[in-house]
Amino acid sequence: KKVLLSLALTLAATGVQAQIYLAEFDGIWYQFNSEKMICGVSQHYHRGYDDELIGYGGKGYSGNINIPSTVDSLARPLTLFIMPDPQAGDYGDKVTVLPLFNGCALLQKVSLGNGITLISASAFSGCSVLTSINQPEGITEIGNQAFGDCKSLTSLYLPSTLTTIQGYAFQSCVFTEITIPANVETIEEYGFWTDNLKKISFEDGDKLISVGKKNFEQLEEAFNEQK
Repeated sequence: KKVLLSLALTLAATGVQAQIYLAEFDGIWYQFNSEKMICGVSQHYHRGYDDELIGYGGKGYSGNINIPSTVDSLARPLTLFIMPDPQAGDYGDKVTVLPLFNGCALLQKVSLGNGITLISASAFSGCSVLTSINQPEGITEIGNQAFGDCKSLTSLYLPSTLTTIQGYAFQSCVFTEITIPANVETIEEYGFWTDNLKKISFEDGDKLISVGKKNFEQLEEAFNEQK
């Protein structure tokens, strides 16, 4: 039996600016809504001129396919793409990554599109096999527990536009070093509460950083042992 489905391009805003959620799996693109229900399938999806994923020109899928009901039903780790809906117009002050995948044991790679400014609380917490996430310029805030217990995230780049890291944002992460961008003004309590961080660098800047307690605790112990 042949199935032909066109890739749907509109989603309910669910309280924030509209976004497109996509997962690529075995060469097939799945679009899903805020309940992680599959709402579109496409065989092709292309990037825009500024490296932002856009779907106008994506082709429907033709062939035999067993379409899962939800993204969590896919059998192997996913590559997840999240970006603002190009049809949404003015993005406003904040375009937010919702916590749709906290605790997802399959999620391995995440690519965030241009225009996203906030990674919300618990957005990817507990994603135990997450190894890679790109955070494009424009992100200003990383929410509470956004990457908590991401125990396969061995390296992380923070965008230069980042100003705020909320509490427990990187609790129990396994990367061993991090560079704090010059625009960061606030690292809340327990923001980097992890035993694995051994090296931290602060980029030169004129902003005074407020750092809450229980940050870089193991790093401080390492320095004390060397004295």
